[in-house]
Amino acid sequence: ASAGGGVTNVVPYVPKAKQNLIEKSVTDAHTHSKTHTEEPIGTVSLSTLVSEETAEAETVGDMETAAVVLPEKSLEKSIQELYALQESDEETRMETQDETGDAVSVSRSRIDETKLGLPSPGGAVSVNLDETSFQGLIDMQQHTILSIFEKLFAGYKKAVVFGLADHENKGDSAINYGQYLITKHFNVSVIDFCARTPKHPCDYEGAKKKVEEEKQKGEKVLILCTGGGNFGDIWTDYAKDRETVVSVFPNEEIVLFPQTVKFNSQEAAKAHAAAMRHSKLTILARDAKSYVYLKQHREWDFARILLTPDSALMIGKQSPPVSPTHDILWVARTDREKEVYIIPDTFPTHVHEGKEVNTTVLVDDWTKFKPTHVGWRGKNFSFMGFSTKVVKPRLARGFEFLARGKVVIADRLHAHILCTLMGKPHVLLDNSYGKIRGYRETWTAGLSHVSVAQSPEEAVSLALRLLEDLETREKEQLKQETRESV
Repeated sequence: ASAGGGVTNVVPYVPKAKQNLIEKSVTDAHTHSKTHTEEPIGTVSLSTLVSEETAEAETVGDMETAAVVLPEKSLEKSIQELYALQESDEETRMETQDETGDAVSVSRSRIDETKLGLPSPGGAVSVNLDETSFQGLIDMQQHTILSIFEKLFAGYKKAVVFGLADHENKGDSAINYGQYLITKHFNVSVIDFCARTPKHPCDYEGAKKKVEEEKQKGEKVLILCTGGGNFGDIWTDYAKDRETVVSVFPNEEIVLFPQTVKFNSQEAAKAHAAAMRHSKLTILARDAKSYVYLKQHREWDFARILLTPDSALMIGKQSPPVSPTHDILWVARTDREKEVYIIPDTFPTHVHEGKEVNTTVLVDDWTKFKPTHVGWRGKNFSFMGFSTKVVKPRLARGFEFLARGKVVIADRLHAHILCTLMGKPHVLLDNSYGKIRGYRETWTAGLSHVSVAQSPEEAVSLALRLLEDLETREKEQLKQETRESV
């Protein structure tokens, strides 16, 4: 960052394309006129609360987002091609019948899914670009996100956002803050938003009234629904919210931020698909398995289905806010997505400075870590105010939570993403239905210093290996710095 924490312009990193990703050549994925100024996101303090009046500056603090600037023309070739293949106009629509005998309009792309390197559901995935470095992967995913939203936001300066999180799951805060940064990057003003809780339902009719008022002024308003891992029948309240959004806004364009799809019941899937039919709805799938599922099952009749990384990647590279207190931090989720496993009672020693030493381990989950108490309801907060005063402090605590371990073992997707943003070595255990593995295999499989375990015992073994490797690298770095200072 520049002196004083100001905005730093960063030359975009251009990753090497995976050779077998896509063969088709596309000269330019962006065929529309740009409707926004290409300014960097800027430097964002995650450790300092900023007032709503000064939130646009966001220039102080030791946790900052790297500036992201789209290249003057097209992105790196393989990213162009990924986007262009998803967005191809070569589409056929046919009339078929559902189980009730009613006619259903079904969209089918003529493009072979294998050209995206995508598998049949449950198979291996190869759409990531083989990034091995944390920074390279962050840059690649940010550029992919921005290339897609540049198209989706074209012609829009106003939006409404539904489904924001108002609880202590730091992963949802990461998603929400990433979404805020996306709207900020494209200068899209959010005129209304909803962070529903059981005691605070969304005012859909009020939002609709605001949209109609903007339309009377000649403004287009984009309807946005928050992303995450709630597109399915595990977290049913979110499904009901989306169905309401679709029914209240039948004529507006709707975009669902990146989602993982998981239905345990085919009946529930068909019911949700029927309620979500909308001629102007775009859903962003954040992993290849979800993308293939939505493309292959004809009941999901959306305008567009695009493969897009998680919004939290827009936060960018972060420095750990605190020094580690333990060798290993074990993030063990406790909610309905938890995979049942037994954490060992004792842990092996490891080698530190040539000696066998005890391994210190902390087992915790971040939903109860340093809860925030921001009484924002009834205070006329704007979307920016909510994002910077409510969401941002929770996100900062998420980074602090993870920074306590030299190495992290985690069964939460956003522990994986936030550790990636901090460059922290970590081991992944999956959740109950493969969400973490799906994202890892789609976007982050090439990362060094990240391992995937099949069992708690293997997780411990891999974490100890990463720990010893980390200490070796730190020792070599110290030697290098000493030589350079002489």
